Amino acid sequence: MAWKPGPADVELIDLDDGTFKSIARGGRVSWSPDGKWIAVLDARSSKYHAQLLDARDASRMKDLGLTDGLTLAWSPDSRYLLLWVMETRCLPTGFGYWGSLEVADVQNGKRTVIGSSSCKVNNSTGGWVSNDVLK
Repeated sequence: MAWKPGPADVELIDLDDGTFKSIARGGRVSWSPDGKWIAVLDARSSKYHAQLLDARDASRMKDLGLTDGLTLAWSPDSRYLLLWVMETRCLPTGFGYWGSLEVADVQNGKRTVIGSSSCKVNNSTGGWVSNDVLK
């Protein structure tokens, strides 16, 4: 069984006056590089619910659906969110430990599995690098 943090309040803190405002519930949170979105993973049963909150008005949100792991990484241009998913075909390689990376398009919510990551990525790992690094 994998460890899952319980949902906690996601809060915005005003550093000038020290006040805070609860805006959501979630186990993992990440602010987009452009400052427009707050990505939240909220534990729901054995999966996580991925949501995008509008940073200016947290009552406006986009639902990205369910995901399996704690990976939550923004692309540098804030257009995509990297998630981790357990695919059925990964089961023989170690249930709960190995899966694939999935990219969620922030504009339309479409999700695409990165084929080269299929069943090769450990839960809770992932990130973005420039293509220049790979040359």
